[in-house]
Amino acid sequence: MKIDTKYCVLDDVGCGVFEQKKYKYGKTINNLPYKDPDKFSKKLYEYHKELWNGRNIQNTNNLCLELDEDGYGGYCLWLNKIKITSDYIGPSTYWANNIGILDEEIGEYLKSTRTIGGHLIWPCKSVHTGEWIFNKKTKQMEKEKKSINTARGGEKGFYDRIDLTLLDLKNWYECRPCKLKIFFDTNKEWLNIFKSFPGFIEFFLLQDFVDKNYNIQDLASYNDEKDIYEILKSIDNPMHRETKSSYRKFISGNKRVIENRNNRIIILKMKQ
Repeated sequence: MKIDTKYCVLDDVGCGVFEQKKYKYGKTINNLPYKDPDKFSKKLYEYHKELWNGRNIQNTNNLCLELDEDGYGGYCLWLNKIKITSDYIGPSTYWANNIGILDEEIGEYLKSTRTIGGHLIWPCKSVHTGEWIFNKKTKQMEKEKKSINTARGGEKGFYDRIDLTLLDLKNWYECRPCKLKIFFDTNKEWLNIFKSFPGFIEFFLLQDFVDKNYNIQDLASYNDEKDIYEILKSIDNPMHRETKSSYRKFISGNKRVIENRNNRIIILKMKQ
């Protein structure tokens, strides 16, 4: 299967070709109700299956992911009994909107970051957080459950920043304290497939998110003139101190590594 690294998966959710000028945050694409590609894009899941199946993993069998419908109108992958879903690793539209960045600017970066290079896969086995939430569908209070994907978002996670998530994951692999430990522990059957943090990075073509020693690049520190990053030293999240200017810097840094990852995907497919 040919993978088009310039294909925007927002084109594949039943709303026609994505036009950034018609994007309305959290509401519509081309004046049609917004649908999340991580749930509804079949092509995205086909791309994931094509990319990760058959990839060499040291001292273990290659992955054999199976594409399936999730029973709720969307899609998922399975590795034996492990259910896996896609996760967008580009700049958060929620936090961009929250800080006052306009819809058209958000739509502009989505056009390039909602490509295959802007997505990762996680197992979705969830954990009770110990808190209670109101379920809008059942209109009842219920115990909150989160997966790695959902736990890394929001104020209690990493505001969906993939660089912070990767630093926390590195700490887990290296048996150091980490914020999402309970979620990583619950999904260790999947994470242990890759043996180590470098193994995870190499398998998923995330080399541009780290330096040669697998230190995490701080995407918010991006210097576009020199095309360099500072090393991320802490999982402390400064979102409450962000301005439009500083978040735009993060957007630029995040876009750049996704562009580089797409180039790695092209090279990988050319070699196969």
